[in-house]
Amino acid sequence: MPPLYVIRHFISPDDIQRLSFLLWFPCRNPKRKEKKMKVPIKLAACLLAMTVMVPSGFAFADVDGEDIGGMSSGSASSIQPYANNVNTSFYFTFKKSGATSLGDEPRRKDNGTPVYVRASKMVCDRCRVYVDMWTGSKWSNVVAGTKKRATLKKINTDCSIKVNKAAAGYMVRLTGWADSQRGDVKGEWSPDSSRTYKVINGD
Repeated sequence: MPPLYVIRHFISPDDIQRLSFLLWFPCRNPKRKEKKMKVPIKLAACLLAMTVMVPSGFAFADVDGEDIGGMSSGSASSIQPYANNVNTSFYFTFKKSGATSLGDEPRRKDNGTPVYVRASKMVCDRCRVYVDMWTGSKWSNVVAGTKKRATLKKINTDCSIKVNKAAAGYMVRLTGWADSQRGDVKGEWSPDSSRTYKVINGD
């Protein structure tokens, strides 16, 4: 058990004052006033200072490894890197087979996690989906895999599209392509995700 925890939780301020008095009193030397401040009183003063200065929101771990109030000792490891994983709507409209459609405004991709997609409505059997990255001069497809595309087939299914790690830090957008028939597709997406869902890369 840490000494600071013992001092803070088992020794009251009154006890500290009594302790400092008892440690100081025997060291008084009437004949040598300049020697009043002996090591014991310095020790007591330090104990008192540590008791007062320990922040009330700080926590120490007990013998079982559990935190005792205040800030968790594991809070540092729980901090997650920033990710743009808030879902926004996308909408593809295909006037004919072979048509392309932009699903939403471009959004910044902050890390190398898959792009999240969930279709809520599909007025077609399927559609291909691409993730385009703005390079500064053009839009470039960054879907990972040999076929470099993803395929949406089902509604109300959480899906992941794996992309090249180089896309992190760039603006990306969804582009849909009607590979079989006209129709509409709408749903939600986010450039980053907190986990990997059903991977739809390929056909």
